[in-house]
Amino acid sequence: MSAQSTANPEDLIDLDVYPLDGRDPDRYDAAVASAREQLTTDGCCVLPGFVRASALPALVSEADPVADHAHRSFNRTNAYFSEDDPGLPARDPRRCFYDRSNAFVPADHFGADSGLRAIYEYTPFQAFIRAALCAPDFYR
Repeated sequence: MSAQSTANPEDLIDLDVYPLDGRDPDRYDAAVASAREQLTTDGCCVLPGFVRASALPALVSEADPVADHAHRSFNRTNAYFSEDDPGLPARDPRRCFYDRSNAFVPADHFGADSGLRAIYEYTPFQAFIRAALCAPDFYR
């Protein structure tokens, strides 16, 4: 395993919006509650503004060159990730299926100066994910 990132995640994450560093416990609790609600309702979570807009170009520049190393998956699913239920009307959203794909680049493709790796390794971010998932443990 390569050395931990030397980039500073606190320069990349908007800690005023997502105070993972403990500066605003009430706002942190609200962010966790929002993430939990999204995960429960939608099965996924969107964190608008999590990364500072000023940091996005550099992070994209890191990701683009290693995109060909991504593990990819493709499937056909509905918005609920459930099986088809022929007992429902044809136009019910649970019967509307779409092509879906994901791609994940393993962390070892990012160097020690990587901002993406710094976010990935940021202990408060891991704690946030654990809290949002209501998981007793979280392993990267």
